[in-house]
Amino acid sequence: MMQGSVRFRFPGLIALGLVPMLWMGGAGCSSDSHPSTPPDEEPITTAMYVCSSWDPGQPTGTSVLLDAFWGTRDPEDPDIGPAPEFLGLVESLGGEVVHAYNLSMARIRIDPSVVPELDVNWAITVEEPALYPVDVFVGYDRDMDASEVVDLLESVGGTNIEPLTVLAGWIKATVPDESIPVIRASEGIRAVAGNGLACADE
Repeated sequence: MMQGSVRFRFPGLIALGLVPMLWMGGAGCSSDSHPSTPPDEEPITTAMYVCSSWDPGQPTGTSVLLDAFWGTRDPEDPDIGPAPEFLGLVESLGGEVVHAYNLSMARIRIDPSVVPELDVNWAITVEEPALYPVDVFVGYDRDMDASEVVDLLESVGGTNIEPLTVLAGWIKATVPDESIPVIRASEGIRAVAGNGLACADE
């Protein structure tokens, strides 16, 4: 289900690297762009922009509410919020920044036809505007037990909590955006990273 953030919904996803990203093969990564929905087809209201195309197609209309993620920022430029130049680009393209997340991510209202110009890692339509869930990877000290991190995430409203078997010292979860500073400040937590997507042809 799409709901304001990526839901690990694509097949063939694996965690990669020291800063986790998700490998995305096949689904949603066609090199062909999707035109606006023809008049005789059902309107598209739920869609994701990733790998340079819309899946299942560009949303109908000239103004849609999206969560846009620009990718995990490097250690010299901490992933604590969207860079000002990204927010400025949204506004320069006629969009509105509705909410800046505690990651390199923002909720924006914009014409879907200009999303390719935003240089986003991914963008997804928002179904519940009052909620701000974020899919994250939480890195913790190796001498810390995973159950302690699970308890922490549950205490701040986290759901879909799952330790990564392929990458020791990391747990994936869905958390409220406002909880991210609390998680980051907790003892033993090394990082809270956004859910980036890597395309098969990159």
